[in-house]
Amino acid sequence: MFTLLTILSKGSAPYWNMWKRKYAEDGIAPLTIAHVSNLIGHPIGIAILIISGFFILPLDPLFYLYWFSLIGVAAIVTMFTIYGLLETKFFTTQVIGSLKFVSSSILAVIFLHEKLNGWSIFALVLGVIGVIFFSWDKKEKRLFAFDKGMIFTIIAVILSGFSSIFYKLATLHVGSPASLFTGRFIADLIGWTLIWVIVLLAMKKNPLKDLNALVQKPYSKIFLPGDIITTFLDSWLVYMLPVITISVLGTIAFPVTYFISYFKYKERITASMWLGTLCIASSIIIFLLFK
Repeated sequence: MFTLLTILSKGSAPYWNMWKRKYAEDGIAPLTIAHVSNLIGHPIGIAILIISGFFILPLDPLFYLYWFSLIGVAAIVTMFTIYGLLETKFFTTQVIGSLKFVSSSILAVIFLHEKLNGWSIFALVLGVIGVIFFSWDKKEKRLFAFDKGMIFTIIAVILSGFSSIFYKLATLHVGSPASLFTGRFIADLIGWTLIWVIVLLAMKKNPLKDLNALVQKPYSKIFLPGDIITTFLDSWLVYMLPVITISVLGTIAFPVTYFISYFKYKERITASMWLGTLCIASSIIIFLLFK
């Protein structure tokens, strides 16, 4: 059952990203797109925790320090990710975006003093080779041909590693999963809302009008329930299944990404991009199986 739920969750990720790109194309601010599920879903999560008797606020201030740091980085990652979706092929952003484990692993070695074995290093190198295949422009006879969207996506991947580090550090300062979820829901509502309001006002946009414009979109009836459910489901599965299982099953997103890229956006997937995809998918599996 958990395996099936993981496949459904990870396989649907490119579909929800397709709608995020649509929102951005319609002029909705990236932070509004990222925060709307928090504004709607987190109060529901808090209510469930209160009713079930599992509403337990973390008492260690370090939890909030690390979680608010995570939110700050995640906000930047969100903006680069969505700008990447707008500026390059959908297929490229989804496949390269799966390399977040590379930056997370390198930063874990630096800041958490974790160890990498030979297979892990090989997997990281294989993932980088995959990016090189994606950037190979045969027509222009150049090895590296990064467009703006690819650069934005790579920056998002690099910065996402810091999010993983802050997430790991935050979990070390809670006593139970219930406490983690409670602290996350409260901190997200406070931190994300502050950043969302400040950035949109700086952009001379009214946050509430932008939020209302998003909610009024016809496809929000599909996106909002799906994104909220997927967010809750992902958080739950982290505690029910090994990380290796979740990540390996996450490669199911690749064929879904191809389907959307080909039939929705009419993108041409070159041979070098397929080689890059193969390298990246293989690097994920090797990294997690031999970790």
